[in-house]
Amino acid sequence: MTPIVLKKEQISQLIQEISVGLQERDEIVALALLAILSGQSVFLYGPPGTAKSLIARRLSLAFKESKYFEYLMNRFSTPEEVFGPVSIKELKEDRYIRKTTGYLPEADIAFLDEIWKSSPAILNTLLTIINERKFRNGDKVIDVPLKGIVAASNEIPAENQGLEALYDRFIMRLVVNPMVWRRNFEAVLNDIPTEAVVPVDETLTFDAQKWNEALTNLNNVTISKETLNIIHAIRQKIDEYNKKEANKSSPIYISDRRWQKMARILKMAAYLCDRSEVKPVDALILKDCLWTKVDNKDALSKMVRDSVREFCLFNSEKFEKWADDYKTLKQEIDDTFFHNSDVYDDTIEYKGVKYFKSELRIPYLTRKMTRNTYGWDENKDVIEHYKKQIYLPFKYFKTKNEFIPLDGAFNELSIYRDPNHNYSYAETTIQCNFNGSATCSIEYTYKESDSYYASSKTEKEKIVIKPSYKVGDCKKVAPKIKKMYRENVDELMKKYDDIEKEINDFYSNLAQENDTPFVSKKDQTIVTAVVADFQKQMRVERMNAEQLTIKLNQHIDP
Repeated sequence: MTPIVLKKEQISQLIQEISVGLQERDEIVALALLAILSGQSVFLYGPPGTAKSLIARRLSLAFKESKYFEYLMNRFSTPEEVFGPVSIKELKEDRYIRKTTGYLPEADIAFLDEIWKSSPAILNTLLTIINERKFRNGDKVIDVPLKGIVAASNEIPAENQGLEALYDRFIMRLVVNPMVWRRNFEAVLNDIPTEAVVPVDETLTFDAQKWNEALTNLNNVTISKETLNIIHAIRQKIDEYNKKEANKSSPIYISDRRWQKMARILKMAAYLCDRSEVKPVDALILKDCLWTKVDNKDALSKMVRDSVREFCLFNSEKFEKWADDYKTLKQEIDDTFFHNSDVYDDTIEYKGVKYFKSELRIPYLTRKMTRNTYGWDENKDVIEHYKKQIYLPFKYFKTKNEFIPLDGAFNELSIYRDPNHNYSYAETTIQCNFNGSATCSIEYTYKESDSYYASSKTEKEKIVIKPSYKVGDCKKVAPKIKKMYRENVDELMKKYDDIEKEINDFYSNLAQENDTPFVSKKDQTIVTAVVADFQKQMRVERMNAEQLTIKLNQHIDP
C-alpha cells in the first residue's frame, strides 16, 4: 500500500529545496510561494543586492514546465519590452498584433524589478492582467496563464501618482533586508555563488492539474470563528490607529478586495497544511499583507500579534461563562452561609439613622458637708457618678471624628449638670472618638465654681463595641438549602470537566496543527504560549471552585 504523503510535508520540503543557498530567506520564499499558489502577486521591498530577483527565479522552480519572464524597468521602458514587439507581418495586414512568445503575456511567473519606475502605459496594462488575467492583443482578448507577478523595488510607490490601484493588487508584501547573522554572512562569503536553478524533486512541484485542484479546494476551507474574531480585532485596531491625531494625515486603508484576497492566502495556508479550517496561527501571515508604508509596518505587525494573543483561544467564551457562574455561586454561598460583615445586636434605628445603645457612668464634681477630725463641718469636693443610657451614632464607628453622644431622647449630651447641686455651678462636658477602631474613647471634663471656689478635672472611659457575629462566622441555614447548594456545586464541577475535556481534546494536536512553514517558529509560540496560560488559568479556577465544597463541609450552624 502506497503511504499517504501529507501536503505539509511536501510543501515544507519544496520550500527547503528552492531556498538552498538563500541565507535568511526561507520565510520570504515560503510566503512568496504561498501567495503565488493562491493566485496573488508579491511585492519585495528592499535595497539592491538582497537576492530579490534570485527569489523570483527560484519560485518558478516550484512549477512544472514553468514559463518565467523577468525585466528590469526604467522610465524609458516600452510596452514592447514587456508584452512583446508588434508583428511586422500582421501590421502589413493592418492588424496591431504583438508577438507575445517569450514575454509576460505567456509567462506563468513574472519578475518585474524597479516596477514603480515604469511608464504608465505598461503599468495600466499590468493592472488589467493582474485583475482579470487577460491581455488585449489587437482586436482579441486572450487569457494569460499568469499565476502571479513578483515585483521588486527599494521604494514604496509615491502618493498621488496614480499607482495606488496597482500597488493594492500586490497582496503579499515582504521586506528583504541584508543578512543579519554573522554565520550566514560568512557562509555566503565561503560558498560558491548561488545559482538561480537548483535541483528540485519533481514529485514536489505543481503542475497545472495539481495547482488548479488546490485552488478549487479553497472553496472547502472555512475560516474558524477564532480567526474571524482576530480579523475583526485587527480592523478595529486599524480604526483606532486612524483616529489618533498623529495618524490622521496618513491613515491606513485596507480595501474590501484586499481583505478578500488575503482570506484566500490564509485558506491556501490551511489547505497546504492538511487542514480544512483556517486557524489563529495562520492569521499571523497577515502582518506581511496589511502594511502599506514602511512607517506603519511595525504598528500593523503589533496589531496582528496582539489580536492573535487576545482572540486565539478555542471556546474561551464557554469557560468565561463557567467562570461567571462560579463567581455568582460563590457569592451566593458566601451570602447564604457566612456573615459578610460584623453583626451588632445592641443597635437601634431612629429616623433612619443607626445607633449603638450603651450606658455611661458620667462623673461630676459636687461638694458635701463633712466633719473633720476637729469636729468642724466643712465643704469637701466629692466625685460622684451618674448612670445614663446613651446612643452612639453608627456613622462614627471606626472613624477618627470626634462626636457627642445622644441621650435617651436622642438629644446631644454635650454637657451634664448635677440636678441636685443648687448652691454652685457644676457641669461635665463629654467628647467621644472611636479613633479608627471599635473602641470608643470618652473624655469627661468636670468643673465646679462659686463666688469663692473653682475646680476642674478630667476623666476618661472606654466602651468596646463587640459584634455578636464576626465576618466569616457561620449563619444558620436550613438543611434543604444546604442540599440545594451542594447539588449546584456538583453541577458546576461537572460543567467544568466537560469544558476542560472539550478544550484539551481540541488542543491535543496543537503542536502539530500550529506547525506551519508559513509562520516563523517564534511567532508560532504566540499561540502556544496563550493556550498554555489559558489551560493553567483553567486549572487554577478549578481549584478555586473546589473550595466551595470545602466551605460547605466546614459550615456549622451556630
